[in-house]
Amino acid sequence: MRLPESWLNANILGTGQPVRDCHECPNAAQCGTTDFIDASRCPIRSCNTTCVVLDTVDDPENNLLCYRSYCAPSTDQSFDYDTPRVEIEGILYFSKQPFIIDLWETDIFCRADDCSRPELFKELRSQLTATPGDLSPFYPISTTSSQPSVTQSATTNPEGTQSTTSNASIFTRINLF
Repeated sequence: MRLPESWLNANILGTGQPVRDCHECPNAAQCGTTDFIDASRCPIRSCNTTCVVLDTVDDPENNLLCYRSYCAPSTDQSFDYDTPRVEIEGILYFSKQPFIIDLWETDIFCRADDCSRPELFKELRSQLTATPGDLSPFYPISTTSSQPSVTQSATTNPEGTQSTTSNASIFTRINLF
């Protein structure tokens, strides 16, 4: 997965200015199916640390998106807020040709001015290119089976539940920058 360096420099890294505008909605994510940010709930504030911007698909069936943004605490040493970066989590579907990657969560740690604007996630998706490499080790390979030498009791699902098999491959934490 790649993003153009010029786009990353302009929208994530910034120009090195000590203060940037950052939407501030630290108390709770703002969720919805369309323009999912209510500006009155996430007002723009000046930020002299890293702006943390999170975009999560909370309910894929209903296309429920959740947005959260806040200015990183300057005193928290337990997490690296200082390194500007983009972290992407997604699902790569092997069963669909050409391969489809659904982005599940995108976390942006940025120092560019106005890098917390909700439109940034649409821009990111339009700039993102993904070229899967050799994925053949993940495909089903003919296998053989043998009977276990020890007798094992069969397991069953609890009453009222079903078991399903997923064809999705989880594609997690790709750091770009």
